[in-house]
Formats: sequence, structure tokens, C-alpha cells
Amino acid sequence: MRACSPRAHPPAAAIPLSADQKAQLESLVRAHSTPQQVALRARIILLAGEGVGVSEAADRLGVWRKTVSCWRSAGSPGRRPRVSASGLRIFLVQ
Repeated sequence: MRACSPRAHPPAAAIPLSADQKAQLESLVRAHSTPQQVALRARIILLAGEGVGVSEAADRLGVWRKTVSCWRSAGSPGRRPRVSASGLRIFLVQ
């Protein structure tokens, strides 16, 4: 029987965010009127921008790894177009 390695998944790459995108995401997280689903997506993307991996982000946010992985890949190049500053809110509301 093969033992599981402590790091079964390769580390996730940081998602590049412009200063404007980061400011918009932080604003969404702080706003009391932001729907919780949107705020969670914003937190996931902010952590991804800091280079935090999927497992660590899931632990910090108290959500499943699959949730973090889904939103990280949705914001990554190759899966969907990179999010522009003007399209950030539309991306988060999807």
C-alpha cells in the first residue's frame, strides 16, 4: 500500500492582480451591502493574488478545497479571459 505524500497537489501559482483590481476586490469584501457569495469569491481571488495555495485558502476561509479551486481556475489565464478592471464586478457576480 502506497502512503499519501503530505503535498499531493503541486502548489498553485499566484494570480496577478493590478492595484486597481485589488482595490476593487478589497472594497467588495469590506462593503456591508456585498452579497456573501460575491465577498467569498473576492476573498478567494485576493488570497490567490497573494500566492496562497488552494488548501491554505480553503482552511483560512472555512470552505471546501473544490470551491477555492473552482474560483481560482475561473480567474486564471487559459480557463477564462483574464479579468479587466472594468469587468471585475461582472466576473464576481456570475
